[in-house]
Amino acid sequence: MLLQRNLVEAPPLSQRTDTTTLHAGSVVRGAWRGWQWDWTGALDTQNKNGIVAKAIDITAANAAIAAGADPFKPLDPSFLSDRIVDRTFQFTYGAGTKFVATNRPWRVPAGRITLTATLEAEHIGTSSRTRGLDPSAVAFDRSRFEGAVALDVPIASRSEDVLPWAGDVSVNVSATARHVSRFGDLSDSTLGANWAPFTGLQFLAQIKRSAAAPTLDQLAAPQISAPQIPVFDFGTGRSTLVTVLVGGNPALTAERRQTRSIGATVKPFAKSELRIGATYETTDIRDGVQTIFAVTPAAQAALPELFVRDDASALVSVAFRPINIFHERQRTLNITLAVNGQLGRPKPPATPDGRSPDRPSFYGGIGPTVRFSDEVELKPGAPTLDLLRGDTLSGGAPSASPVTAMAG
Repeated sequence: MLLQRNLVEAPPLSQRTDTTTLHAGSVVRGAWRGWQWDWTGALDTQNKNGIVAKAIDITAANAAIAAGADPFKPLDPSFLSDRIVDRTFQFTYGAGTKFVATNRPWRVPAGRITLTATLEAEHIGTSSRTRGLDPSAVAFDRSRFEGAVALDVPIASRSEDVLPWAGDVSVNVSATARHVSRFGDLSDSTLGANWAPFTGLQFLAQIKRSAAAPTLDQLAAPQISAPQIPVFDFGTGRSTLVTVLVGGNPALTAERRQTRSIGATVKPFAKSELRIGATYETTDIRDGVQTIFAVTPAAQAALPELFVRDDASALVSVAFRPINIFHERQRTLNITLAVNGQLGRPKPPATPDGRSPDRPSFYGGIGPTVRFSDEVELKPGAPTLDLLRGDTLSGGAPSASPVTAMAG
């Protein structure tokens, strides 16, 4: 005879993660023959220890029932005190250094060209293991070497009397080359233009291409399986108890994106640091890294490796692990209202150098974002999902107009 019932007399299953993070950093600044330079260094470690209760060990309860205990009545909690648990351990370390130098070495009719050069190196690593019914262990380390050059070239300038009727115009271009172990050579590039037809109004346009490797946590998070977890199956329209698999995905590839943007910033009052801005942006993402939490028919059809069913088509297990999304397209409008300044009135100089005493400063802003579209293709040839029209990857509906506010 098989009896299944809720063990309401036992405390609920629990999960706990303790994280210890250590960080050390340094900054050195200097100048040499017109160059302003910064050198920074950092050391980081993070240690995570977790306990995931997967089930209650019913060995003692079965022995008590065999000895005459009534299985239909609440059992003594001492029979249900043992838990079947997974213990997870993850250690992450990193060391990095960055050197940035800026100069204005050349002059053109509209002003001086600004040159910024960057060199950067980093080595990070992580190791994780899981102890329990399904033990696992994985370790990764990664080195990154990166170099970048950025130029800002003035084209027209009122102050230099070069095409003054056009206002202030400049173009900027940057290129970044990086080598990431296991992912090879990746690059970023930016081309932009800045136009201020008159004081208080500025227009900006930019095209940016970038590539980024997955984080170590996305690659090597501990592997955990948790049975008897309720998951809503959109295919059947009801919740079912399944085994949930979580952890990193060592097969992830680098994400590539292209962003086009055009925007304007207005400073309506000359004596006030109030600025209003709006930026329209289109983003095209290839191989973006996401975790699918919604068990929808579209997700199951495109990603059958994440969802396992038995011979009766009942859902048995679900893998909530990061994967590469084939293609995503987004269109947004970002609006910002920002202000900053100092409190109180200026006081007469109180120091021998004639400097007025410092006053408290403030800043604040609010920034709604209007999302016009967010469309996803999970795999090549798969139907397009419209995340703003009812389709979902997370199980919920994303906000069409999120708002961010800050002050200090």
